[in-house]
Amino acid sequence: REKFLNLGAESLSKAELIAILIRSGSRDCTAIDLAEQMLIDNNSFDKDVIARVSSDDIKAFLTSDVINMAKKSSECYKEKAFQSIVRYNDKDYYIQGIIDLCFKDTDGEWIIVDYKSTNYNASKRDIIENSYKKQLNLYKLALEKCTGIKVKESYIYFVYSNIFIEFNQL
Repeated sequence: REKFLNLGAESLSKAELIAILIRSGSRDCTAIDLAEQMLIDNNSFDKDVIARVSSDDIKAFLTSDVINMAKKSSECYKEKAFQSIVRYNDKDYYIQGIIDLCFKDTDGEWIIVDYKSTNYNASKRDIIENSYKKQLNLYKLALEKCTGIKVKESYIYFVYSNIFIEFNQL
């Protein structure tokens, strides 16, 4: 992280960039060692992802406005599991899931980011928005119900296209 802050994302290897993302390590295995292992070990990381996501894409993700907000957040969760009963279209639903990334902005309201390993196609934006809108809306309802705090913004991040799509009108 210090190298990233001092020298910028362009100075980091793919393994170092992934290490920042996973934020995991131990005395026996540093985050960088774990990231390198993930890049090599087909059982723990999809080689297709490695081949399709460039170092430039990882750097762009890490320096994006959304991720910069997450870095500055006082509360930030990756893979936040939840269970809730929510009312949607006049019906009660029991839902459970995992929100890829959620964090509080400077106003103390939630921002949700969901990662997708599909390509984004701008010509199909309406189809894409409709297919993910319900999922983000359920995440929003569940997070607000569980925490009592408003969700201000929701995003889908398309990993292979390196594009954030904002869903504010849920």
